[in-house]
Amino acid sequence: MYQYQNFKISKTQLLYQLTRPLNVLRYAPDNNKVTQNGKLSLPESVLKESNMFVESINAVVHSLQYFFILPRIVLYLPIIKRYTQYIKGRDRWIRSNADYIIKSRREEISKTPIDQKLKSDILTMFLTVNTERDITERITDDLHDEPMSDKDVQRNFIELMGAGIDTSSNSLCFLVNFLENNPKAKQRMIEEIERVLGKDLNSSFVFEDLSKLEYVEAVIKECYWYRKPSFLLIKRNTPEVIEASRIRSIASLIFKKNSRPEVVGSYRWSKDTYFGLNFDGIQKQKSCWEDPEKFNPDQFMNNPDSKNKVYMFGGGLRICPGRNLAMIGLKATLVMLY
Repeated sequence: MYQYQNFKISKTQLLYQLTRPLNVLRYAPDNNKVTQNGKLSLPESVLKESNMFVESINAVVHSLQYFFILPRIVLYLPIIKRYTQYIKGRDRWIRSNADYIIKSRREEISKTPIDQKLKSDILTMFLTVNTERDITERITDDLHDEPMSDKDVQRNFIELMGAGIDTSSNSLCFLVNFLENNPKAKQRMIEEIERVLGKDLNSSFVFEDLSKLEYVEAVIKECYWYRKPSFLLIKRNTPEVIEASRIRSIASLIFKKNSRPEVVGSYRWSKDTYFGLNFDGIQKQKSCWEDPEKFNPDQFMNNPDSKNKVYMFGGGLRICPGRNLAMIGLKATLVMLY
């Protein structure tokens, strides 16, 4: 295994740390034990609640297409109202777990001596920003000089877990799948890693090293192009490019709604018409890609034509704010895995 700065972790531990959802954060890393057969040994309650988290996120995400597209009057039908109550229950479960984690971390911070360094993680940063225990660089301005409330922390934390952790961990799973089914691409990636970082698996690497891994980045882009990430999104009256899902096939169709009458495809469409953007079809267009059904990272190597053909993280004002961190994380993960 390689070491990223002062962070060192085995492959099995890495996968566990990256893919564990909200509730697993309650448990200490000591629970992360590997048995003789190479499988993780975790409490049954952890696995059960982990599945509950995944199912709840999926339920809430899938419900978006109904609540955005269906006419409002339809939402009052008995069968739809029952579904609405089910979704609200899932949402309450997610938020209650987030509140539990936030409360536990606040207590942990309050019990930590003032002269002892706090954990350097995103939740601690949320809870300590603009306080005497601030672990950030205290970058403030006239609008952002107050600590975050628990409600602010909860909303940001849930968004981070749903839009950041889940997408990155799913991306990792598909990356591993594609690499194992494309041994030539896998071998070439390993050769680049060894050329840049050396063959000593105990060596460390920094951000500058990751920026040199061009083929690793090409593999990531190819995976995102070949299989779509997030979920079905609906944006209203927005001219910006929407973040397209690249991993899960459910995101192959994205909707936009016009704010005024438009002429599209020689037809005039009235205001508030929904348009479906078929990203799955666009990404398989032979006029844009050579042999689009083939997994081929080379199409992103020194190819300026591919720059604006794949929107991994969206574009415009609503481009993913965590895009650079996501790319760094995926690169670092592939380096430590292979």
